[in-house]
Amino acid sequence: MTGSGKGKNNDNNELQAILEEIRAFCRENADGEQAAKYARYFKEGYDAYGISQSVRDEYKTNFLD
Repeated sequence: MTGSGKGKNNDNNELQAILEEIRAFCRENADGEQAAKYARYFKEGYDAYGISQSVRDEYKTNFLD
């Protein structure tokens, strides 16, 4: 293989930036009461933010545009 792999690094950086944007959205819109309500369904544990479906759907629509 030839090349320096810069494209792969740029893709990884872009992916990391997108991931951080999504995590920031989750932190900003977290609802601990909602997360606790559904925790009983996940005995093995999970990373819950308790974001309402309407807020999540709005973000998803805007994110994909």
